[in-house]
Formats: sequence, structure tokens, C-alpha cells
Amino acid sequence: MEEAINALLRSQGALQKAVAELCQNTGPGTPARGPKEVLLKQTPDDEVEAYLETFERTAHLEKWPPEAWGSILAPFLSGEAQKAYRGLPPAEAHVYPTLKATILAQYGYSLPARAQRFHQWTYDPALPARAQVMALGRLTKSWLVEGDGPALLDRVVLDRCARSLAPELKKYVAQQGPRTIDGLVNLLENHQVAQEMIRATRMDSPRRPPAAVRPEPRTRPQWKEDARTEMGRRRG
Repeated sequence: MEEAINALLRSQGALQKAVAELCQNTGPGTPARGPKEVLLKQTPDDEVEAYLETFERTAHLEKWPPEAWGSILAPFLSGEAQKAYRGLPPAEAHVYPTLKATILAQYGYSLPARAQRFHQWTYDPALPARAQVMALGRLTKSWLVEGDGPALLDRVVLDRCARSLAPELKKYVAQQGPRTIDGLVNLLENHQVAQEMIRATRMDSPRRPPAAVRPEPRTRPQWKEDARTEMGRRRG
């Protein structure tokens, strides 16, 4: 009886050990599946930032090495994203941060463009509320958190200042694309100096006197000419 109990305990211990090893080997995030099993090809209907965010979450879950993310993602790209990938040098095309930044730039996701998308967001009562609010959250994160560029506070200051400028000055600042508050201040100060120089040049330039206007020769009214002609006839 004692031997049977000991054998049962030994088998139970072995079973527990096997279960523990199985759980360890098949735990969450284990890279047991290949990219083709979990990733979908990008479609024209996919919002590019949401697609890349989904890829990153999947890559973390599957524990794919970050240095391989670019190579893993490339075959699933299409459209403008694929053009961005093909436009990169081979040494940079498989570096995921570089590839991601290039793809977003290809779609026009510059910092001002992301800010514009945030400000253009509107709520539609006819559509699901959760999806709309989540979309606003993604727009906010895209503008204020993600990507290379200034800190969160600086992004808000840059955007607010740019939106308050006159149209011509706003166009000038947008063309220069300042990425820091100091850069924006320098642009505005340079513009002020240029405007002062233009005004000073206009004030210093000699003014030409207005051209003399010759008075038109006075002509007799036609009725007087007719009267003189009639009087001459009568005298004759």
C-alpha cells in the first residue's frame, strides 16, 4: 500500500513538473506563430497609424525581436506605404523606426498635419460613440505623444501660435516648419525685422512730384457757334 502511494506521489510530481514546463514554454507572448499566421495585408481602407499600431502590439505580443520588425512588416505593406518602403535605401528599409517615420511622411502625417486632424475631429451622433472617442484618442496621441519632435507642451504652443498668425505670416511659418519654440520665435523676429526694413525703404525712397496736367483748351459751346453763324448770314 505504501509503495502504491509513493508511486502515485511520484507520478503526481512528474505531472506537475510537466504542466509547469508546458505553461512556461507556451506562455503569453511566446513567438510560436509566424507573421503570416497573425498579420493581415494592408488594405486601402486601413488607417495607416492604426495599422502600424496594431502591428506593434502584435509584435510585442509575439515577442518578435525589434531589429526584425521592419523586415517582418515589409511584405504586408501596400499602396503608399509600400512606395515609402521601396524609396528607402536597403540599409534603412528594414529599420522599423525609420520605416515607420517614412511611411507616415508619405501619408502627410507631419506634426502640423497631425495637429490639423485633431482640430478637425467632430462628433457624429449617428455613429457609434466609442469608436469616435477612441479615434479622437488616437489623433491626440499621434499629435502630442508619438513621433520625433518637440515635447508635448511645445507642440501645443507651436500649434496655438501658428493658428493665431495672419494668413501670409502663417504661410511663411508653415513653409519653414519650425520644430522648436526657439525656432518659431526666430522666424517671427526675422519677419518683424524684414517688415521694418521694407517700411523704412519705402519712407526713404524719393517721391516724384506728380506730373503736371495740361488744361484742355476751352471750346465754345456749339449753340454759340450756331448763333454767330446765323448772325453773319443775316448781315450778309
